[in-house]
Amino acid sequence: GNWQVLNFSAFESANVTLSQHYCYLTEFSNEKKLPGSVLTDLEKAFQQLRELGVKSVLRFAYETDIKPMGKGLGPSLENILSHMDQLKPLLENNQDVIYLLEVGFLGTWGEWHNMQKIHWSDYSAKAEIVKKSLEVLPQSRMITIRSPYHLKTILNTPLLASWDKEVSAKTAFTATPIASCLLYTSDAADD
Repeated sequence: GNWQVLNFSAFESANVTLSQHYCYLTEFSNEKKLPGSVLTDLEKAFQQLRELGVKSVLRFAYETDIKPMGKGLGPSLENILSHMDQLKPLLENNQDVIYLLEVGFLGTWGEWHNMQKIHWSDYSAKAEIVKKSLEVLPQSRMITIRSPYHLKTILNTPLLASWDKEVSAKTAFTATPIASCLLYTSDAADD
């Protein structure tokens, strides 16, 4: 449960102010609650970012390598949502150093593929994680979703069916769900 910020001294002359950070919760996949030490480590890491003047593109993940799907090694949806609730105060207290949250949590490297317990086509589970992400992240921050396909599919699930599907000039700079998650993250050229 130790999360460390890389040594930024090598980048000082380049004035780096934005960096991607993965927080792996691998060893807590089967735990309903995160230990207090994990939250303390994360708080210290955010403080270090603050001292360095760096904002974080933040992603939480559990699974770190590609394994045959369905082996039951990853987190359950219940555990992910519980962990997200625990992270809410931390995210609120450190919103000044969070640039955005990549909605990871599922699959290898939080990229929403090769999930172990939740099937890759379970868009209801993905929708719950997106909805919870918007609940735990302060409205001043945005979230990103893995690909436009995921976003479109999630918006058509029963849980999110009532959300507006388009951003207009009137809603673009509001905290409406679609305006808050309009961005998408591509970790590969074929996403």
